[in-house]
Amino acid sequence: MKKYLYLFLIFVLFFCVSCGKDKHTGNTSSSADTEIASSLADSTLPTEALCTLCGGSGKCVTCDGTGGENCLACEGRGYNVCDHCDSKGRANCITCQGMGYFICDSCNGKGYMNGELCSKCNGRRSLNCDKCQGTGRVDCEYCGGDKQITCKECKGAGKICSSCQGTGVCPKCSGTGKR
Repeated sequence: MKKYLYLFLIFVLFFCVSCGKDKHTGNTSSSADTEIASSLADSTLPTEALCTLCGGSGKCVTCDGTGGENCLACEGRGYNVCDHCDSKGRANCITCQGMGYFICDSCNGKGYMNGELCSKCNGRRSLNCDKCQGTGRVDCEYCGGDKQITCKECKGAGKICSSCQGTGVCPKCSGTGKR
């Protein structure tokens, strides 16, 4: 009831000011009347009309309007260490099994064929792996050598809000601050 009376008073004062006549005397209203009516029209809503979740701010109270709280999966970093390479960025080459070389398939690792040096390995009995250039290690295929992987939960943002899904606005009043 109190809310409707308040709204009625705002309407009456605003209407009388907007038509330029005093409701009692019919005279043109003064600038003081105009100021009173506009201040009433611009005043905040009564407490009972405010959103009970955000108190009228329109901001998400879980993340304080920032759109997120630290992601639990990555502790707010936006990434996790790569567990495929133990955060080293390098892994054993799959092609050569981490050896860095292959046994020469022409001479079967003997270095000679028909009493002469093997033309493929030049007597070394093995060939360097082309994929890892003989090191036995390659960039990790999961992290690309970065030693970290983008967090799947927050998609690299480092923050995620379970209440507003990252919008930063109150989920109850959709940011209006009203009930």
